[in-house]
Amino acid sequence: DVNPAAVLFYGWPREDLIGKGMSEINTLPEAEVRELVIHGGQQRSFFVFRHRLRSGAIRDVEVHASPIVLNGRPTLFSIVHDITDRVRAERQLVESEANYRRALEQASDAIIVSDRQGVILEVNARAEEIMGYPREEIVGRRLEDFLASEERERLPFRLRDLVEGRSVLSERRLRRKSGGYADVEISARDLGDGRIQAIVRDISERRRLEEQLRQAQKMEAVGQLTGGIAHDLNNTLVPILALTQF
Repeated sequence: DVNPAAVLFYGWPREDLIGKGMSEINTLPEAEVRELVIHGGQQRSFFVFRHRLRSGAIRDVEVHASPIVLNGRPTLFSIVHDITDRVRAERQLVESEANYRRALEQASDAIIVSDRQGVILEVNARAEEIMGYPREEIVGRRLEDFLASEERERLPFRLRDLVEGRSVLSERRLRRKSGGYADVEISARDLGDGRIQAIVRDISERRRLEEQLRQAQKMEAVGQLTGGIAHDLNNTLVPILALTQF
């Protein structure tokens, strides 16, 4: 027997549904369905199946089944609940999480995700590389814990700006596990779901080149200064040397 909701869901008239075998509706072979129902000598009561409709569409369903006696005959009473939309949403979520994880790991910059209190929830491999710590020693701590001590006192993170919707860009010095330091540029924003994402770029090489450029400019300025002094001195000495020849 079936109820009107089953007729509406499957699309067959009641008289056509009655008498159908399991394999005409369930996408699994009948023997496999029976094996699932009676597993290890005990009858189970909850299943997730894929059922076929009259239209040919396949729907994901939850089945809650229990044995009853109907007119002196043992039967299986089943409540079928359509969960297709939920399963689709779950699959999309898994796919989006997988895509997010893939993008996270392939990023050339370090990515650090924290809550709004600054506690780190997730990092990618590049963050481990820059910070010099394994993931398990980063997650659960605050990003401020990895700043050079003078930076923590001089310029704390402005989490309030992030919560209020403003992006924050700053240059900081991170203390690595080895005891060394990494100069980084941090761009952070609130994701709107209680999490903050910080993109951390290692600028140590850029800082080194900038310092080399400053030193070169200093040397050039010193060279120009000494060249000018030599020129002025030469202008002064030429007439003196000329007079000494008489």
